Amino acid sequence: MKATLLAIISAFLATTCLADSRFVTLDFGKVSVDVPVNWIYLNEDVRSQLSTSTESSFRLADIPLDLSKQRILVAAGIGSQLKGNAATFRLTVDPQSGMNQSDSKAIENEKLSQDVLEQIMWEPMKQQMLAGLRAAGEDQQLSFRKIEFHTINGIHWISTQYLRTPPDGDSKIVEINQAHLDEMALKFTISYRESETALFRTTLDRIWKSITIK
Repeated sequence: MKATLLAIISAFLATTCLADSRFVTLDFGKVSVDVPVNWIYLNEDVRSQLSTSTESSFRLADIPLDLSKQRILVAAGIGSQLKGNAATFRLTVDPQSGMNQSDSKAIENEKLSQDVLEQIMWEPMKQQMLAGLRAAGEDQQLSFRKIEFHTINGIHWISTQYLRTPPDGDSKIVEINQAHLDEMALKFTISYRESETALFRTTLDRIWKSITIK
């Protein structure tokens, strides 16, 4: 079906009751999430192309990556008075997960310092992302900020936050939140212009904290 998710959300508004009318609940079977109605949502074709573009960039960099089973459930962005997207979010599910909740919690229980987490978790991720960006012809600096652990609605998440800075200096904070479950892996990725943190961070946190697993 070629209808955009924005149209689907409009239909949901007629049947979904939330105390805050600025949000609506999307139910994807095993996963549900509350999303704001005023953001611009990508349709299924564009969401699929996002995965295709990501896989292509990594393959061009000789990094094996198979996203054929990955599914972007919802992706959206919103602008501001400044140019381009000021903030975005994307919720992805992958049936293949090399870890589970016990593994995820075990990492937190190690009480590793940020310096150690940066070396063992961030650096490999950074090198892969930089290789993919170079293959796509993009020149951006990626600067580590922090790795944190959160339990939300009974789900344990590993949160990796970094700063992405293009040549024009329009820095954005990016946060990759991953939940490893026995039957799937969830990834909730957000980005927002650093200078507009106060405008968008609370909305993105509300979306994240609404994610539930059935």
